[in-house]
Amino acid sequence: MATYTIEPERRTLHGKFSRNFPPVLTIVSGDTVVYRTLDAGWNLEQPVTRLGTHKKFEPRDPARDFGHALCGPIAIQNARSGMTLEIQINEIRPGSWGWTFTDGWDRLNVGEMDDHMAWTLDAESMTGSNKYGLTLALHPFMGVMGMPPNEAGIHDTGPPRFCGGNLDCKELVAGSTLYLPIAV
Repeated sequence: MATYTIEPERRTLHGKFSRNFPPVLTIVSGDTVVYRTLDAGWNLEQPVTRLGTHKKFEPRDPARDFGHALCGPIAIQNARSGMTLEIQINEIRPGSWGWTFTDGWDRLNVGEMDDHMAWTLDAESMTGSNKYGLTLALHPFMGVMGMPPNEAGIHDTGPPRFCGGNLDCKELVAGSTLYLPIAV
């Protein structure tokens, strides 16, 4: 069984799901794919504030790149619609930074709130620290995993679907397995 690595570059990145996107790699069942990913916002450096200027991946195509920064798609030899895809998550290794964002404070009438928090991550100790000196244990999980639906067109990454998507499932950690129906 082979191991492949997909780097974030123009030919491997997209922000939507579509059955019409050509595969960037074809594998056989049992192969391993290592993904080196961007964050959900296509950032190349840590955003210090939500609306501040920071370096993002370019160039981007507004028609296909508005959404989470996804790598792929991958074709699997002999996989067909109606079959089940087994995805084994062997490892999730965070980069050196991350961020969290909250919204809706104005609706709670609580005044000004810090809605964006930058974190320095340590993949060895699996901890993250913020500007307030708070250090927390990291429990990284995959947010978006899936395949395109069998409907024509380009589909948002946001909603979860029967074939995957923005699952935000905190149980999708190293050592877990996800089973998805193959739609296309």
